Amino acid sequence: MIDPQTQEYLSQRTLEIAEDVLRQRIIEDTPALAAEAHHLAQVLRESVDLERTKRRLETGSGSIELYPYKRKKDSSQPDLVGKGQVGGRNYKAAAWLKDDNALRIALIQEKTNG
Repeated sequence: MIDPQTQEYLSQRTLEIAEDVLRQRIIEDTPALAAEAHHLAQVLRESVDLERTKRRLETGSGSIELYPYKRKKDSSQPDLVGKGQVGGRNYKAAAWLKDDNALRIALIQEKTNG
């Protein structure tokens, strides 16, 4: 039978050895894990790019032309309206001129047939 103090020492020493082994394995495996993470990140980027291409989502910008809204009857209706394309998607736009000379623009994505 092992006395409690010796048992405690042996348990502590076993844990320290296991910790040292684990630490060494992490140090040895870190470059491989980093390379694998980098590879997975590249695969994910390629998948996202492929999906954007399939959905015809352009990475560029776009433009919307706004014109005065001639049928405006009250302040809840926009001052300007228009249409345009941003990021490969068609939008309708409405804009309100605010008291502080700011412009609030609302974009409504147009539904596609597909």
